Amino acid sequence: MRAAAEGPLRFLFINDSGFQYGAGMAHLRQIQSLLLLGHEVAAFCWRQSAEEQRAAFGPVPPAGWLGLREFRDLHLEMAADEETINTGLVDAARAARPDVVVVGNLHGAGWPISLLSRLKGAGLPVVAFMHDGYYVTGRCAYPGECRL
Repeated sequence: MRAAAEGPLRFLFINDSGFQYGAGMAHLRQIQSLLLLGHEVAAFCWRQSAEEQRAAFGPVPPAGWLGLREFRDLHLEMAADEETINTGLVDAARAARPDVVVVGNLHGAGWPISLLSRLKGAGLPVVAFMHDGYYVTGRCAYPGECRL
């Protein structure tokens, strides 16, 4: 990965539902912070609404915002298989030329966890986190009452 001292970095954020719900809002806050620091940021998601993107940045997107692209056809329930999903997303990620890929929740999109290793195998630095612990708890976003 190149150093930020060489100029702005280009980040790519990938998650299932755009800027919706807690995990999506967390991605949005991270994106907004990176944009304020002068970096370039693009995002991929399975689905999003036009309203959420407009509300996220106001009527004029900030400098460095490269947009939010959705991949509605890449879903296990839409007859896409794991290989098709991974190849489509990795090819699109490579084309975005990111310095860093930040991956959040994938389960809502029906995207396989193997996407992480495929991105890494494509030579892309990957940071991943489980916003709600889905892969460990089965969806206990608020673990205080969770029995899983």
